[in-house]
Amino acid sequence: MRIAVDCDGVLVEWERTARYMLREYRGCDLPDESSEWDSIKGWVSADDWKWLWSQGVRLGLFRHGHVVTGAIIGMKALSTRGHDLIVVTARPKEAVNDTLGWL
Repeated sequence: MRIAVDCDGVLVEWERTARYMLREYRGCDLPDESSEWDSIKGWVSADDWKWLWSQGVRLGLFRHGHVVTGAIIGMKALSTRGHDLIVVTARPKEAVNDTLGWL
């Protein structure tokens, strides 16, 4: 069976990396956790959001990131059972090499 797995939020804690970068590079005061998938956009200015998707991408937004707890074990278990795994994402084209490197 082929199984498609989303990258951000399923394999990588994208929001955690984004919050870190916005705090360290832009001085944004952000909570450590969110309850909505798009909360960060509502917490920062339009300029900070634009920075994240331009300079943030160049600095490694999609190159660095924490693995979601259990993701590796889960992917290995599916692979061991003979499933073909496909990772899907809607990341920007500028992040292709960083994404492949992370995977």
